[in-house]
Amino acid sequence: MKKFVLILLLGVIALRNADAQIEIKKKAEKKANQVIDNFLFGKKKNNEDNRSSTPSTEYGSDNIEGTIDDYTPSEVDIESLDLSRRVDFRILIDMLPEQTQGFVRSEKPQGAGYTTQGASFSTASKTYSKGDREMSITLNDYLGAEYMASAHSAQQFEYESTEGYAKSIEVDGIPGWVNFDYSDNSGTLFLYLAARFYTTVQAENTSESELRGAVSDVKLFRLQSNLAE
Repeated sequence: MKKFVLILLLGVIALRNADAQIEIKKKAEKKANQVIDNFLFGKKKNNEDNRSSTPSTEYGSDNIEGTIDDYTPSEVDIESLDLSRRVDFRILIDMLPEQTQGFVRSEKPQGAGYTTQGASFSTASKTYSKGDREMSITLNDYLGAEYMASAHSAQQFEYESTEGYAKSIEVDGIPGWVNFDYSDNSGTLFLYLAARFYTTVQAENTSESELRGAVSDVKLFRLQSNLAE
């Protein structure tokens, strides 16, 4: 009888542990999906709460909000990167420019990393300002989840209406797409390398040429030779 009770208790404990693990996994997946959605479709900037709700890790710690001198960029040795593993978000942050097209970084860089069985994801972003204008650039490594990311990599297309346009493009030999809204001259430019590395530039009161110049400064093409090995 004691043996039966013990087995029963162990079974109950195992079930509780399994439920807890499932719940943790669900929360982690939800968090990762939020990061991915923000990356692919952009953050809504209606208020500061929208920014703070994005799961991320600030580069630096115990810093006063709004200060940016806690971060010093480092030169990234692309050739030494081990691309069999996801690139750490700190390295992705360093790959983003400090200034571009007259815009200068105005906030602390943001980054996060997520790993699950068979797939990893890391993301980095910087926000820039130029007068009263703002621009954001993100860079992401989507290792092991290429099949998911590929769903967002459209075929060649071009669309235009009285409201704006969207079309396939190529920058520095890397494919992607750009969409532009005529109402406020806002635009988003998106490049994808080997269905793994993605970078996005977003700005208002901008132009396609400005977005192209900014995304070129990320120098995503530097990773191509490593991926070919």
